[in-house]
Amino acid sequence: MSPTPQNRRADPELDRQIAAAKDSAESLSATFTLKSPAHKEVLSPDETREAVRNIVQRVEREVAERAHDVNVFPYLQSFAVQAPPSVVERLAAQPEIASAMPSRPAEDVMIRPVDRKEVPAPAPATPAKTPSKPKGKRTPRKR
Repeated sequence: MSPTPQNRRADPELDRQIAAAKDSAESLSATFTLKSPAHKEVLSPDETREAVRNIVQRVEREVAERAHDVNVFPYLQSFAVQAPPSVVERLAAQPEIASAMPSRPAEDVMIRPVDRKEVPAPAPATPAKTPSKPKGKRTPRKR
């Protein structure tokens, strides 16, 4: 069963990495965030662990492949997986998943300028002159 576009919440970069890895035996690393249940604001850490275990086991049965590593972040309601592309793709399509993104960023993460223009450097600041004391007689101090 292929995931439909309306139930996939994957980052476009994750989709690109899945497509590239399908042609090789390479596994992928991805991070998933779980949806909060309708009846409460967030899952407890134990509920998060249980939900992740159930989702990963269900997907492993569906695709007949196993995740190599699963790391649960119970207080963040999320988890990271290192797995074959078919497992990552199917995880991203699960109804309990709010978002899916690659753990490794794209190769080029530099933000390139759109309109480049030269900006003149500011002129160096000149030191401020302090008024000098007039030379001449000193006034005696009063005691």
